[in-house]
Amino acid sequence: MPKVLVVSTLVPGNRHDRRAHYTAPFALAAAAWQEARKPASSEMVYANADITKTEQAAEIIAFADYWNNATGSDPGLLVFDSQLTTYKILDELTGRGINWLTLRQRGKAELERLAALPASAWKTVTIARSGRYRRPRLHEDMVKLTGVSSRVRQIAIRGIGRDEPTLLITRDLATPAKDLFARYAERMMAENELDAYIGGFHLGALYLAQRLARTAARDGVYTAQAARLLLILGWWLLAGGLVATVTEAFARMNLLGQLVTWNVDWGPWPVAWSVSWPVVWIGLGLITFARVMRIGAGMRADLEGTV
Repeated sequence: MPKVLVVSTLVPGNRHDRRAHYTAPFALAAAAWQEARKPASSEMVYANADITKTEQAAEIIAFADYWNNATGSDPGLLVFDSQLTTYKILDELTGRGINWLTLRQRGKAELERLAALPASAWKTVTIARSGRYRRPRLHEDMVKLTGVSSRVRQIAIRGIGRDEPTLLITRDLATPAKDLFARYAERMMAENELDAYIGGFHLGALYLAQRLARTAARDGVYTAQAARLLLILGWWLLAGGLVATVTEAFARMNLLGQLVTWNVDWGPWPVAWSVSWPVVWIGLGLITFARVMRIGAGMRADLEGTV
């Protein structure tokens, strides 16, 4: 599934937030449109659609070089997806004196260590934002990561709707932990809502498939009830898939709007759509087969009535 990888930056010595965005191919046109139409400001859009997965990790360095060439200095803080790069690249950023903020994968040993901490080790903070999870509990450590030469700051977060603590790691030692969490949460909360929308679509399809399987096992395939359930499942995949696609595109544009300081132009919103054609064809196939099953059920009923 295509996704937007957003890099948010702070300029050293400047209190005003400046953000730049590394954008995956599906949003390239949207990014270019926004760049062309936005008012003059301190915003920058950076896009590179011609990278492979093996080149992806080093793209953060390429972005930092691009920023340096454009502004004359390295970015003050880079905020990015943990899947975008590696610890080796984090060490290179650290060596250049660039602050960064990202997620850390939850390891079993680290989770066990955090679970053993007393309640007094966790500090409840208030985040100035709307919505849920405004009073998370935080715990800070300096930790050693394989591949990173110096120890880094780790912020563990509880009380944000996850069973296990969320782990943030950063080179920034000065910014208060709650401010770093709030900065990353802008991105994380929007993605959580997107996951919930898509997850609801999948659960609905699974529920209908289970009902269809039980009905077919109990009464047979060529029954009016089985045909009706198959028809509903087909329309769920066809229409529900379209709704999920539109919702995903809306959520991604909304995410962009939360991460930039200018008013986002929704003109390129359709560019962010990514229709799953296999789902469309499967939905159409199920609708067609449901019609065949309904005709078969009628013929079976007529035959049984004749007998």
